[in-house]
Amino acid sequence: MNLQDYMKQKEAKESTIRGEYPYLELKLSKQGKDRFKSAIGVFEDEPTVLYVLRWKMSGLNFVSDKETLNNHNNLHSEFKKAYVAFVEELRTNNIEFTLNQDSY
Repeated sequence: MNLQDYMKQKEAKESTIRGEYPYLELKLSKQGKDRFKSAIGVFEDEPTVLYVLRWKMSGLNFVSDKETLNNHNNLHSEFKKAYVAFVEELRTNNIEFTLNQDSY
């Protein structure tokens, strides 16, 4: 099973950015527990890269794995716990993936 199939099995929803960039989005924590809405995403053109997506007042941001794990001010602690568990689940199930290392 590949990453996209695994995301679909976990009930990821199909979405797009500005109607142009299709991806699968999976929310890992409940809205309201953290300051910003966060989710993980996998894009069609990079089917093995796992992205962290975060919606702030300025709009959608891509957050690196390192920044997600750092969580220096505890504004997304619930998401971080769920994210770490999900990544471990991928490893346990031998799903091939890489973690996004860029923030923008």
